[in-house]
Amino acid sequence: MSVQDQLRCVDPSVAAAIRATSHFRDSQYVDLDVGATLDYFRRKFVDHSYLQPLRPNHVIADIGCGYGWLAMAFAGYTSAKIVAVDPDEKRLDAAKTIADQLGLGDRISWRVGSAQAIPLEDQAADVTYCVEVLEHVYRDSRALDELNRVAGRYLVVTTPNAYFPAIAHDTCLPFCHWLPMNLRNVYARCFGRLHMQQGNRFWTSFDLDRHFHDFRRVSRFLHYKNVEDFFATYPFYLPYGRGEWRSKPPRMLKAYYSAVSLSGAMSHHFLPSLAGTFERQRSHKSTSTIGSGE
Repeated sequence: MSVQDQLRCVDPSVAAAIRATSHFRDSQYVDLDVGATLDYFRRKFVDHSYLQPLRPNHVIADIGCGYGWLAMAFAGYTSAKIVAVDPDEKRLDAAKTIADQLGLGDRISWRVGSAQAIPLEDQAADVTYCVEVLEHVYRDSRALDELNRVAGRYLVVTTPNAYFPAIAHDTCLPFCHWLPMNLRNVYARCFGRLHMQQGNRFWTSFDLDRHFHDFRRVSRFLHYKNVEDFFATYPFYLPYGRGEWRSKPPRMLKAYYSAVSLSGAMSHHFLPSLAGTFERQRSHKSTSTIGSGE
């Protein structure tokens, strides 16, 4: 059986071993379907990489990798070198263990580091990913500047849009994230959601444009080339919380996204996510010197 087949249909004994992994076993993600999770990241990101085909001399960086699903998807479905960075050493150790159990451990270089101080050289990665991380850095602009520094040819970012009135983070209450922190707590308490209040602070498209000064946005809908590519990812397994299947986009969402997509390169201003693929407009440094493994 190929590595790709093993990732799509993870052996039950391997899945059980992954669920027993230290740190991961105590997380909210312990009940995720591992095979479906890896397939989600393949279909959402690997298959839509602007750098195709990915070759052994290409370097992919996953900044804020968490338990490493995106890094593992790239390791399992491409021949590129993979670098995975996370500030939580115990979580990173768990990610390494999971990757070993899936037979991917030697394909990924694991590094402890934060988004504000990424342990990579300038323009070290051909494609740099920062997926659902920036909302957790409390608007520390060093994270944006670091991404601008380490990304080589492409930079892919997903993070909520501060201007959108309702986003699926923290309490999910309309306009809650527009309030000062103390009033957020009052609002959340009134609706029984104080336990969901994480205090995240969100960015605007103007923040990204200002700090990603060496790049221009090339995606026309989220990080995809067009809205059709986004809709084509359905059905998919959403690997957040305990995981759930999404069979098709809700009718209202499809209508809204279709309408917004007509604005082309401006569509991100009107979406709940600032997700985008950015391409460097200045010289791209060679990345062939980065090795895999620890």
